[in-house]
Amino acid sequence: MKKTYMGLIIWIIIYSVLMSAVAFLPIRDWMLLSRILMVFTAAAVVCLMAIIYVQETVYWMSGISFEQAVSVGSEHRKRFAFLHMRLFGIFAVFYALYSIVAHVLHIEWWVDIIVFTVALIAVCIYSNKYKL
Repeated sequence: MKKTYMGLIIWIIIYSVLMSAVAFLPIRDWMLLSRILMVFTAAAVVCLMAIIYVQETVYWMSGISFEQAVSVGSEHRKRFAFLHMRLFGIFAVFYALYSIVAHVLHIEWWVDIIVFTVALIAVCIYSNKYKL
């Protein structure tokens, strides 16, 4: 296993380019646009977790050193990354469904931001129970 952050850097660049490209979509409803951006962000986090799973680069996650990742072996790295990918995937599906309901019910934009932020923080805190 070779230590590299190239995949993370590429993910950040692609995410930034795609987020910027959304500004050029012909959507006049800024509440819909903000919901699309937050759903896209949730999906992008799942994509990042999938990259971490495939490449076993769990040391990209906070609190995990490269040496610690190497010492546990491939099976443990895959399991750890899979648990995170599944948890963030559940969050992304939940938020996408919430966004559809919120759009239909005309829920205010600030509620979307609170739901997204609180849910993401809760998922991050909950994921701390997974140990490498």
